[in-house]
This record gives sequence, C-alpha cells and structure tokens, in this order.
Amino acid sequence: MRFIFIISFIVITVSVLTAQSEYVPTDNRVYEFLERMETLRIIKDYNSFEIPKTRQEIADYLNQVINAEKLLDQVDREFLNDLKTEFEYELFGTLKNTSGLIDHGDYNPFSQKQKYFYFYSDPHKISLFVNLTGEGNLLIKNDIINKGNSSAFLGIIGGEIHGTILNKFGFYLKGTDGNAFGDRDAAYLKPDLRYNYKFNEKPNESFFDETRGYITADFDLIRFKYGRDRINIGYGPDKIILGNGVPIFDYLGMNIKYKFFSYSFFHAQLLGKDTWAEDTITGGVHVVDSKYMAYHRIGFNIPGHLDFGAGEVVIYGQRGIDLSYLNPFTFYKSVEHSNRDRDNAMIFFDADNTSIRGLKFYATLLIDDIDFGKLGTGWYGKQTI
Repeated sequence: MRFIFIISFIVITVSVLTAQSEYVPTDNRVYEFLERMETLRIIKDYNSFEIPKTRQEIADYLNQVINAEKLLDQVDREFLNDLKTEFEYELFGTLKNTSGLIDHGDYNPFSQKQKYFYFYSDPHKISLFVNLTGEGNLLIKNDIINKGNSSAFLGIIGGEIHGTILNKFGFYLKGTDGNAFGDRDAAYLKPDLRYNYKFNEKPNESFFDETRGYITADFDLIRFKYGRDRINIGYGPDKIILGNGVPIFDYLGMNIKYKFFSYSFFHAQLLGKDTWAEDTITGGVHVVDSKYMAYHRIGFNIPGHLDFGAGEVVIYGQRGIDLSYLNPFTFYKSVEHSNRDRDNAMIFFDADNTSIRGLKFYATLLIDDIDFGKLGTGWYGKQTI
C-alpha cells in the first residue's frame, strides 16, 4: 500500500478576479463550496456535471448564498467572505478590495486584498488584469512497502493576462515555465507532469511548461468559447466522461441555458498515436496522428431537487476535421453510422438529486459502442460504466 503526502506553498500570490465573460478555472475551490451549498439546499439550479463556469454564473450562485448567509456555519461564513473579495467585481461592481503594484499606490503584499501586477477597469467598456505568478511544490512520496521515501521540488513561474470588453467578450492568456528537482517518481505526483511532452521527451529532462488561452462571447442565453483550457465533465471526484487525467486541449464550445433547460457542445483537438518515421536526412521525425473529440448534452433542471441529462461523445481520427461532428444539433451515433462506422461513439445518461438536505445522490450511465440492433444479445462490443 502506498501513501502519498503532498505539501504545497505559494511563493507569489495568484489572484483570479476578472469580469463576467471569463471562466473560473476548474481547480478553483469555489466549485467545492458551491456543491456543498447545493447539497445543503442553500442554492438552486446549480449543476456540477460540467465545469468551468463563467465568473458571472459563479457570482449569481454566490448571491444566493449571501442572501442565506445566516444559515451558514462559521467555517462556510469565513470562506464566503474570502469569495466576496475574490468575486467583488462581479458581485458588487467595485474594486475596493483590490490592489495593484503598478499605477496604484496601495500595494501591500501582506494585506487581505486581491493583488495584481497591474489592473484597469472602465465599467461596461473594458477591464484588464495582469499578474506575475509563481508556485512552489514540495512533493514527498512515502512507500511503506519498500520502506523508502522520495521527494521532489517543483518551481513554477509565469504570468497571466485577462479581461473583458463591453461586458460580452472575454479573453485569457496564461503561460508558465517550471523545473523539477529531486526524484522523478515523486515529481509525477503532480498529475500534469505525467503527460507533459517536454518533461517526458528525454529520460533526464527536468523542464516543463504549459499554456492556456481563450476568447469568449457571452450573450446571456448563449455563450461561445474558443481556445485552450481544461474541461471537467461528470459527477464526483473521479469524472467518468472527462477528468483531470487528460492533457489540456484546444476546443470550440457553445452553451445554451434558459431556466430549466440547458444544451452544451464542444469539438476538441486531441493527440493521436505517436510513431517514429525514419528519415535519412534528419535522422527521423515524430509522426502524430490526427484525433478529435465531439461532445454534446441536453439537460433539464427541477429547482432544488433534480438535474438530469443525456448526451453523446464521439472520438475520431486519422483524417481532418469532420464537418458532420462540428454540427451541435445532430445525433452522433447516426452520423457515425453514415461515416461507415469508423469512429468510437458513446451515449451517456446522468442524474443528480438533492431533495434531502445534506445528502446528494448522483449517477452516470455510460454506454460505449452501442448497437441497438444487438441489444440483449450479449454482443462483446457494447460496454457500460
């Protein structure tokens, strides 16, 4: 049995306050807080099946919590106060609890305010936030079976720029460079390093990097997003559809939401099989097959009680982008049949119930390679999770 102990500390404070059209990263603790508030029936119409969500969506849910603040215990109340500072711009339209190093004379690294390298806001026109980021992680791996310990230190520096134009169009760009010192196996306790190309390119490589960036268009009922970011799809800590165990990818997405109804779609570019092609001139080159993923889901909400939905996922490759899968409003399984059954199509159904205060029940049924003509026959190709 192997126990893992991870100690992390922040070298430079990283803040994430932005305007309403940008998305809150999937690793932000606000999602755990909102899921708890949903379970306690303090907020309604929240569904954790798909994240990230926009900052304005998060603020709308936080407003529900603020209106019921007297129902919170001391721990939740203190965390809510932190979120009031983090999402001050979306909640109250002010920046009183924000400080900047450049062009603002109130920067104090020890204050409780949100801290930026530079920020600027002209309400309803433009907001801009610039920050330098830094992170240090001390990873300690304790292997009881082999009675040995190993450790690694990760140093990461970078920067980010984000903002919103006309309260409708958002942008985000973040880049980081890092270096690992110590035991390589211990460094892999940071999941992102398991599939980081530069870190795994050579046996003794210690350098790694990452970048994220996207643009958004938010028209209230419908939102569009194009860029590179992380998506989580599924309930619970281990997402069945799409979790943190895959690399960040580029995608084009769309979300529609109106009262009890929602519809979401994205088409993403993945990496296929990596092979080595011999070349007498260059000595050889890497050849990476094309691979893509398309996803859509229709969902319904009964406020305070039940969320349920159904959707499809298809993964295809070894050719260019297939326009039939770029269509958000179609049945992927039928399209896959029309494309001569070359692709891997999946169907899923999900449900989430919070009718009992303090309890949350959720389930997801994923069916891989379903063939309706062979239902009930025990066909090997149909798999369920």
